[in-house]
Amino acid sequence: MNYMNEYRKLKAFGNQIKTEANRDLAESVRDLKLLQHIETTLDALDVRCLQLRQVNLAADHFINLASQADVPPSNADVDLVALFENARDAVGDAYDRWSVKHLCAVNAPELTEEDGIVDGYALLLTEVAALHDKLNTLSWIIREQEADQDKMVPGEFSNADDLFAAMGV
Repeated sequence: MNYMNEYRKLKAFGNQIKTEANRDLAESVRDLKLLQHIETTLDALDVRCLQLRQVNLAADHFINLASQADVPPSNADVDLVALFENARDAVGDAYDRWSVKHLCAVNAPELTEEDGIVDGYALLLTEVAALHDKLNTLSWIIREQEADQDKMVPGEFSNADDLFAAMGV
């Protein structure tokens, strides 16, 4: 009987070691996959930030150009103000989507500060917000220039009907 008791203990010990080894291996594989996802995410965030920095530089260039010289007026083919307002709104929507991902990264228990994911999203959001503001500025500059180029309707008007009649509305 003593032999059977020792055999069961030895078998239990072997199973315990096997279970621990399998669990450690599973955790190591999971950790490697997490690290791969972190690296992939950081690479994607870096590329996107670089692209946005380049677009922001271009926006700065066009803001300077538009501020220093008259922009050709919008025509029937292209309404520049609407174009930049639509682009600004699309960038605002992108900001909202990236904000959700940033918040998910902040709240992800498996991520640490050293991983850099939260900071990566924060940098991306900074670039997106800057682009949004620049598109708004560009739209405003163009709208101001168009308003300055509008022809003034001569005369004084005592009521709205007279003004609308003079405008042909």
